[in-house]
Amino acid sequence: TKIKIAVPTITEYMTIKLKLDDAIGAVKCAIKNGCLIGGGKELYNLGSFMFSSLRKPLQAPMKTIIKNSGLKAGYKLYHTIHKKPWLGLNVKTGKIVNLIKEGIIDSFDSIDKALENAVSIAANYLRGYIIIKKD
Repeated sequence: TKIKIAVPTITEYMTIKLKLDDAIGAVKCAIKNGCLIGGGKELYNLGSFMFSSLRKPLQAPMKTIIKNSGLKAGYKLYHTIHKKPWLGLNVKTGKIVNLIKEGIIDSFDSIDKALENAVSIAANYLRGYIIIKKD
């Protein structure tokens, strides 16, 4: 399949091409390795239901997405989406929706890499803290 793009400059063409390539890659990755609920909700669920000791860091991505969207998230929102694991906030519409039906998903690999990078950063901070404390 060919997709034709009409843009006035090569710079705009390259920007759109990179975004398109990224989107196609994400969809292929999700099809190959599976997908999870997006918008930080899957991590929120892990923090709420499985790893309560890591609740705060695992819930931070979803809260940051909501904050960056300019929406206000209070007790009512979190109480509602906490009831059912697939409910979340569509930040474009500001409505609570079934994230799977709305197509708000992430590839498994993107979540896996994000967690892997977070653990690596935390390990480096810990090593640095130990080295500083030794001296």
